[in-house]
Amino acid sequence: MGDESVWQSLVPSVVIRRRPGGRHLPRWPTAYFVDSHWTAQKAGDAHTFDPYDHYQKPGTHRFCQTFSMMYLLDRLPEPKWNYRVYDKCARSFIREVIEQLPESHPGFMYDLKKSELGLFFGP
Repeated sequence: MGDESVWQSLVPSVVIRRRPGGRHLPRWPTAYFVDSHWTAQKAGDAHTFDPYDHYQKPGTHRFCQTFSMMYLLDRLPEPKWNYRVYDKCARSFIREVIEQLPESHPGFMYDLKKSELGLFFGP
């Protein structure tokens, strides 16, 4: 879900930043990936959505990018449940996205010769 091509396909005009939001209101929906955590801000909105504020169990690394995407798409569940229900909603949303995107989508293309660190293995 953190793949930029998936964001571009699902959230029209999304901007992905690798630094926190500034003092200016964003003109486009914006996702922030800072220190391995995703947050989001809707266009023209001063509020920055942080999944830790309610949907993501504090201190975990579960579904922050999914909750941020769901926020921008107005797909979050009502904020009256517990983390278990929210995790289930996130998994359901991920499944829906996987089923919606074509198999040839760039988000599914992964070069197995590369590690997550960008190192190449093999000859």
